[in-house]
Amino acid sequence: KLKNEFLSMVTHDLRGPLATIQSLTQTLNQQDSISEQYSITQALLEEADNMSDLVDNLLNMARIESGATPFDPEACHIIDIAEECKRQFERSRYGTSHRLHLEIHNATPFFYADHLLVLRLLNNLVSNAAKYSPGNRDIWLKASPMKSNPKNILVEVIDRGIGIPKSEQSNIFDKFYRLSIPQQSAKPGAGLGLAICQYICKLHDSALTVESKVGEGSVFKFSFPAIG
Repeated sequence: KLKNEFLSMVTHDLRGPLATIQSLTQTLNQQDSISEQYSITQALLEEADNMSDLVDNLLNMARIESGATPFDPEACHIIDIAEECKRQFERSRYGTSHRLHLEIHNATPFFYADHLLVLRLLNNLVSNAAKYSPGNRDIWLKASPMKSNPKNILVEVIDRGIGIPKSEQSNIFDKFYRLSIPQQSAKPGAGLGLAICQYICKLHDSALTVESKVGEGSVFKFSFPAIG
């Protein structure tokens, strides 16, 4: 039953962007106006990005479940990964409608982690924050020593989006889970992004948690032990 529901959902989520791409391509061929062509091209890129995100998450989850995810930890600093995340976000389809602010405490120490996996974790969380926030709502990526344990680094991704009902917060890290809020369920995706984020945290002996209120936004948190 789960497999059938999943295949149905993925087929639906791929069919939508494909149909839009086909329609926009036909319209593009009929346009002489440069401004109209540009507008249609941007819409095409957005639909292609939606499909790419879905396929990437499917491939990442397949690697996770087969035990084929590379894990190559090294000494890292969150500012380097956060700045790379910010650059990628600003080049993405969300970069023109949302602003990402970095707030990294000067005393934040180095930690031992897989740079690429932590970058994927941050990219997923920041993209999710934009995806479920109205346009022009800012997003914050913060990092600092934990107040309760300064030897741990606390990382937070904060948005002012539509939020997550308390009754569903314990389920959002499950594979294929989609929220029941109409604005959420209408968004494309297979419900794998947060499951992948949680897996990356677990690889680093951490856990991803959420605090959220409907209509006010969400805060996703995880922590890593510092080196030394």
